[in-house]
Amino acid sequence: MAFIAGVERFVLMTFIAGVGRGVLMVLIAGVGRGKGEACQRWRAPTGTLVRGVRLDRFFVSIPGITMVGCARQCFVRTSCRSFNYNLDSNTCELNSISLNDTSGTASEHYVYSDITGWPREVMPGNCSRVTCPEQHMCVARANGLQSCHRTECVEPPEVPHASIESSLRCVGCTVAYGCIEGYRTADSATSANIECLHNGQWTTSTYQCQEYYLGCYIDSGTRDLNGASVNLAANTPQLCTNYCFDQGFAYAGVQYGSQCFCGNEYGTHGPSPESTCNMACPGDPDVKCGSSWKSNIYATGVLQT
Repeated sequence: MAFIAGVERFVLMTFIAGVGRGVLMVLIAGVGRGKGEACQRWRAPTGTLVRGVRLDRFFVSIPGITMVGCARQCFVRTSCRSFNYNLDSNTCELNSISLNDTSGTASEHYVYSDITGWPREVMPGNCSRVTCPEQHMCVARANGLQSCHRTECVEPPEVPHASIESSLRCVGCTVAYGCIEGYRTADSATSANIECLHNGQWTTSTYQCQEYYLGCYIDSGTRDLNGASVNLAANTPQLCTNYCFDQGFAYAGVQYGSQCFCGNEYGTHGPSPESTCNMACPGDPDVKCGSSWKSNIYATGVLQT
């Protein structure tokens, strides 16, 4: 049985079963309460704590805090649904989703907890009676009042063909864009980093990704790209890529000048020397649009699930 000192009125006694499931009990002590108020014992549903599990997409990380403090930090933030707690470093990670929404990953030194299993009395002051707007947290003041303060940003603005690996959304946090497979950072792009500001918005970025050419590939009657297709009188790789993107396909191939093929897999019949994709594009004679049974293939930027 692990004993963690309480924050203000609370003492946490946690029993973590060896199988990985735990039972959480919080003893709400009479410290700071009026005379005659009895201590209350609260028992969380089985499974409130899950040892050795962590959700990777946390939006805030808070070091040097107790588990009760971590639950409190989750409660006062309207975006928080669960938390991860590192038993070695006493680090708290707040999640906007729970194990009901996604699967966790194995992590030996972590304990996961859904916040719904905790009593709202964990919250400081009168915060248990206040609902703050999204991306805000309740702050209890010494005079018994409370206020809502913004602590997180909205989702970062989308950049075509780019993704953000970090799930951090806290004010002052910095995240970075990265181009998805088939794309690279454009030569004219500025910094990939953006910062979450106190107004809940992100700093402006002109980061851009440009299409990535995948190569010249052989086609046949059994189409290499076997999704949608269209003949484009002014065909170019960009025009064909845009068409396939709109159709929801991950790859686009220009062939025999005006032909455009789409699909989610490519390379069935193997690559072909670049010299064999030698027909000029009708919409841009300086660019090649495949040849007879040969396709120049590009990634469109559609993410496959």
